[in-house]
This record gives sequence, C-alpha cells and structure tokens, in this order.
Amino acid sequence: MAYEYNNSNIAIIGLRIWGDGMLIPNLYKALFVISNLSKMKTEIIELIQKNNHQNFIFNKCQQNIAAAELKKSTQKVSEVDGIYFVFTQLKANRQVQEHLVYEINNNFYEFIYFGIAGGLTANGKEGNQKLNGRINNVVGRVGSKYITRANKWNMTMEENDLTSFTVFYCYLKQPKSFEDKIYEYLKNQKLKYPLLNAKRGKPPKK
Repeated sequence: MAYEYNNSNIAIIGLRIWGDGMLIPNLYKALFVISNLSKMKTEIIELIQKNNHQNFIFNKCQQNIAAAELKKSTQKVSEVDGIYFVFTQLKANRQVQEHLVYEINNNFYEFIYFGIAGGLTANGKEGNQKLNGRINNVVGRVGSKYITRANKWNMTMEENDLTSFTVFYCYLKQPKSFEDKIYEYLKNQKLKYPLLNAKRGKPPKK
C-alpha cells in the first residue's frame, strides 16, 4: 500500500542515506522529488476544487448497458472545453505507487486516467469534441465492433476487481497544456502512468 509522503517517510529516507555515508546531497534529491510529487498533486486537486468538485460516478454494470449508464451519469456534464480525472476508491489489495494516490474530500483514491476535450490541438486547430461528447465517445474497436469509453471503463473494472469510477471534470479553455504538463512530469520522473493512460508511454522497469 502506498500513501502520501509525510515526515516519517522523510526520516526513513534520511536514515537510509546516512547509512550509505551520503546524507546531504541525496537527502536534498529526495526532498526535491517529494516536493515535485506534492506540486503535481496540488495543481490537480486545486483545479478540481476550483471547479467545485464537479463529479459523477460510473458504476460497474453489464456490458450491454454500459454506454447507456455512462450517458445517464454524465447528464450534467456540459459540452465545453476541459479536462477530466478518473479515480477509484483505494483498495488494500492493490499495489499503488505513491504518485497515484490522492486524498480528495477525505477519501483516498487511486488515480486511474486523465483526458481532455476541446481546446487547441497540437497543430493549432480547435478540437471538435467537448467534455460530454468526448467522455461518451468510442475509443477503438475490436474487429468490426466499436468499443465505447463506457465499455472500456467497464471492462477495466471487471479485470481489476473494481466497483466504480469517480470522475471529476473541470472546465478549462486550453486543457492540452495542463495534460502535457502531467505527461511531462511522469516522463521526466520515470514514473508509472495511470492505469488507462499506460499506452501513452511504457511504465518504468521494476
């Protein structure tokens, strides 16, 4: 189980480094990594707070009704530019790395996915799909059959013994810059990507 770094974690790091005879430089490095972790989480949580913790819950269901259930869950999500963050309740039987554990409204979550809708694309064009449409869109296909995001999320819950996703959605005029910042941080720190963002980059070797 992994939780937010705290003073006791810093003390343990210090003792271990002291044993190696390299306390000062490595402790600074450890504190720098911890500071960056806190900064990334703080920016995401502050954005969620700025948007009044707007969220919906998507519960695991039968695959043949998943698309309809997600559509029902997102009735209050507007067609605007923005970014959305998908979490699931933290479970004791899942090994979750430190940077993917969040505390929001006194609940502990595992960070599962983040995605954007609208705003300017990499080539400077305006994105056509806004939040509601993007969340309810198809994400690929198997053979000739299209897979909706609802089906993908539902299959992910089934495969990982999860029961629901809590999705916080935030209005943001240029969401790509925020998304790029998260990806850049994960890449530079060689950290594991959230479960459903893993195809964007290979997770670090264990």
